[in-house]
Amino acid sequence: MKANKGFLLVDSMLAMSIVVLICMVILPMLQTMQHHYEQAYQEVQHYREFYVEIKGGAQVHEVQRQLCTQQRCIPE
Repeated sequence: MKANKGFLLVDSMLAMSIVVLICMVILPMLQTMQHHYEQAYQEVQHYREFYVEIKGGAQVHEVQRQLCTQQRCIPE
C-alpha cells in the first residue's frame, strides 16, 4: 500500500507541474494577444474616424456618436 500511495503522490505532483507549465506558456500568449487586439482596435478606430471625415463631416459623426453611446462603446 505504501508504494501505491507514493506513486499517487508523484503522479499528482507530475500532473500539477504539467498544469503549471501549461499556464506559464499560455499566460504570456494571452497578454500578447490582448496587446495586438488593442492595437488593431485603435487602428480600426482611426480608419473609422478618417472615413467619417471624408464621408459626411459633422452629421455622420454625430449619428455615429449617438449610435456608439447607445451601444455603450468605449469613449474617445
